This record gives sequence, C-alpha cells and structure tokens, in this order.
Amino acid sequence: MLYNRVHDSALDLFNYPDPALSLCEKHFYSLLQPEDVEDLLALWLYDTKGYVCIPSTNRIATPKYECVLVDPNDLNRKHIYIQVKKGDVDPNTDDYSSLNGEVYLLTTEGNVQNAQKYSNVKVADPTVIYEFAINPDKSHIIPENVLYWVKFLAEIENNRLEFSACKGIMFDTNISYSDTNESEMILGNKIAAYGDAKRYIDSFPQGDYALFYSKGRGIIAVGQIVTDTPTEVADEKYHSVRMIVPEKFNGDVKALPALSPNEIKTILKRNFYWASTIKTPFLTGAQVEMLIRELQKSMFNDVQKGEE
Repeated sequence: MLYNRVHDSALDLFNYPDPALSLCEKHFYSLLQPEDVEDLLALWLYDTKGYVCIPSTNRIATPKYECVLVDPNDLNRKHIYIQVKKGDVDPNTDDYSSLNGEVYLLTTEGNVQNAQKYSNVKVADPTVIYEFAINPDKSHIIPENVLYWVKFLAEIENNRLEFSACKGIMFDTNISYSDTNESEMILGNKIAAYGDAKRYIDSFPQGDYALFYSKGRGIIAVGQIVTDTPTEVADEKYHSVRMIVPEKFNGDVKALPALSPNEIKTILKRNFYWASTIKTPFLTGAQVEMLIRELQKSMFNDVQKGEE
C-alpha cells in the first residue's frame, strides 16, 4: 500500500495488489505486536475494573506474567497478573495457579486449557478486547499505534470499494462541541462540519448519502447530497441535502430514534472505525438502503407507541 501511494504508476505501469484484509478481529490481531495486545488487556482491566499497572514489574525475569496490576480499592493490596499469547497458542491455567492473586490470560487465536479449573485464573475474551479497541467511546485511552492499524484496515476496505459503489458516509454531527448543530443541520437541510473538521465535507460527492451520526447514540438522520460543491461560511462548511429520514422534524433531536453502533454492525454484518469524524469504511448503496429502512421502521414504531 505504501509503495502504491508514493510511486508513479504511469512510469512503470506496476502496482502491488492491495492485501486481502478487512476490519475484523482476525486481521486486527495479525497486525499488532505482542506488546500492543498486552497494552490493550491492561487498559481494558483499568477501564472495566479500575486496576492500575505497575510499570516496573514488566521484566524478562518474570516469564509467567507480563506485569503486575493493583486494585486501588483493595486495602489488602491484591495483585493482578496478566499473560498474553499472540497467535494460535494454548496457555494452560495449571501454569499460573500458584500466583498469589488474580490472573488474566489472553490468547488471540488459541484456547485456554483448563479454563474453569481455578477460581483465581480468569480468561479474557479476545473478541471483547477487540471490541474495546474499536469502541469510539474508548478511543481516548487506546494507544495510537493500535488505532493506526484500525485506520489502516478501514483504508484498505475503502480502497477496495469501487468509487461508483460508494454511496454513503456516516458523518459525525459535532454533538461533543455543540448542543445545537444537529438540529440546525436537519432543520437547514444540510450536513456540516466545523473548524479543523471542515475538510471532511469534501468527501461527499453530489448524489451520495450523508448519514448523520450522533456520538453516543448512532445514526439519527439520512439525507442525499444535492450540491456539487460545498459552501463555506466563517467556521462552517456544508453540503445541502434532501432529507430522507426524518421526513418531518420539529427540532427535537432527542426525540429522534437512532441506530446504535451495535445495531449498525448487526444489520450490515461488519465493523467500522467509529472514532473518526467520517466513519470508515464507507457504505455501498445497498447498505445505505438497509439502514434507511431500519431507521424508518424505528420511527414508525415510535409513532405507533405514541398513539397507543
């Protein structure tokens, strides 16, 4: 991919084929270094249990564990040990039961042997750790070198998607910085970006779809781009859209139903890089239509409930 980016194919007429990778658990782990996976497990334990890593305990002389963590809320100074095996490796809990404290074992492709044998030895689910790594609400604590590979896999899928097949982009509505931008966009029939994010508006061609993504909720609206070039006014840049969902809007964005990230993944049977302003990979026309139908169905169900 790097070679294709920097060399002039017009001179030698050669490009390497893009690798057959996608944003999925298997390919994600294949690109990480072992220490990246260790970081993810330690950060997941901090995020879910509040455990804190003691950096000086990461030593070659302690092969049974990567490092020691402590529980700040445990006055008895309970220790937590983690061990990570990257690839098709099957660790055995028998080898770790003698450690005086909790032990968390993680193997990215293998299986933990005797998983239920010891109460102090626990198995970390690689799928849970993967979902943690790509969760947009956790991106502020995920290491940059891990996020790099998430973006890398999403970029591969975008490159593989024929431009003519790219019909929709999930786009952040700026809710983190403004309480009014979402309603202003939908009422004003536009998709907009502000400040440093303005450049992302140029990603939309006329005729394609903008899916309004509200952080913490998901997709709340869909519109089709009707302008050929965006308009820039002061700190705002926008494309005009023909609103598809909702058809009518009274200004109350909180009343709009939303398709959550989990619902989107289930409907489309795929993952996305949620942490960026534009959610990648982009969507095909068929995928956009599926999401429109589901969002319309949610709105119809909400109306029915209201009438009851």
